[in-house]
Amino acid sequence: MNHVQLAKYSNYKYITFKYIQNLNVINMGTITVNVKNDVEKEFRRIVGVVHGTKKGSLGESITEAMQKWIYEKKQERISEEALKMLEHGFKFGKRLYKDRNELYER
Repeated sequence: MNHVQLAKYSNYKYITFKYIQNLNVINMGTITVNVKNDVEKEFRRIVGVVHGTKKGSLGESITEAMQKWIYEKKQERISEEALKMLEHGFKFGKRLYKDRNELYER
């Protein structure tokens, strides 16, 4: 493959004369954690039931659990901020009528 032929492959980056690298690679982080044995065993058992024992199913399940946890924490923060705004109050401005009957006279 020469330089001209490589130009038509937009998903690839030219590295050397012989090698090209796919740019559509998903980057993944590595986290090492310690959990209780009973929690780990139960989690692995449920992962096996839900996602099967294929390669990557444990990481997929942990990613799903982390995303759910992140979503829940964001929602908690949003609700706390909304409650603070309610406690602080909101000024609606000056009342344009003296009693309710004036509203119906308009």
